[in-house]
Amino acid sequence: MDRGRTYDVLASFRALALPARSFNYLPHSLKRSSIRMENPTFSSEASAKPRGAFIVVEGLDRSGKSTQCAKLRSFLESSGHLTELWRSLMEEKLKGGTTLIVDSYSYSGVAFSSAKGLGIEWCKAPEVGLLAPDSVLYLDISPERAAERGGYGDERYECRM
Repeated sequence: MDRGRTYDVLASFRALALPARSFNYLPHSLKRSSIRMENPTFSSEASAKPRGAFIVVEGLDRSGKSTQCAKLRSFLESSGHLTELWRSLMEEKLKGGTTLIVDSYSYSGVAFSSAKGLGIEWCKAPEVGLLAPDSVLYLDISPERAAERGGYGDERYECRM
C-alpha cells in the first residue's frame, strides 16, 4: 500500500475538524464535531424520554476503534446508560433513550473520497441531512504505528486506493 496515500487520508480527517463544544450529560466531557449533518425534523422533536447520545469513533484502520467502542459501551452500561453498537433504526433508538456507538460514520467516506482527489465540499454534500453525532472521537495514530498492529491496509477503502 502507498503510505503517502494514507497520510492524505489522515490529513483529510483533520481537515474535517470544526470548532468543538463539549456536552455534559455523559460521565466525561467529550467533544463534538459536525459537518452540518443534523436532520432538523429529528432534532427539534420533543420527547418525554431523554434522547440517547450518538457517539462516533473515527480513526485510521487498526487505530483501535472497535476496541474503544467496546470499552466505551462497557463503561456507559456500567454507569446505567442504555447503549447499542451500530444497528439500523438509529432515530428510533435515539428517541427511545439508547446511546449509539458507531465504529466509523460518514466522516470516513468523506476523508477517503477527498484523499482520492475529489473536492472536500463535493464529498461532504451527500452527508447533509444525516444525523449529526453528539460526539466524534478521533483516534489519532501514525500510519507507521497502525501498520505495526497487523492487517493494516486490508480494509475495503484502502484496497481500492
